[in-house]
Amino acid sequence: MSRISTAKPVSVPSPSSRGLSADAALSLIRAARPSADPNEGFRAQLDLFGDMRCSLDAQHPVYRMWCLEEVGEQSTSNARWW
Repeated sequence: MSRISTAKPVSVPSPSSRGLSADAALSLIRAARPSADPNEGFRAQLDLFGDMRCSLDAQHPVYRMWCLEEVGEQSTSNARWW
C-alpha cells in the first residue's frame, strides 16, 4: 500500500549505471531511507525500464508490448457491461 508523504529529492545513481536490478536499486534506496515506499505505478515503470535494459527506446519490443497491454486495459475498463 502506498502512502502520501512529502517528497524529498534523493540522488541515487540510475540502476543502469551500476548494473542493478529494480529490486536491488530499491534496496539501496531503502538502506538510505527506510521509509521509502514507491507506489505500484512507479515500481511498474522501474521494472519496465529494467526489462528494456535501461534504454529509452519507443521502438523497443518490450515497450511496444507494454503499450498494447495498456491500451487493452483502458478499453476494457471503459467498456459498459449491462
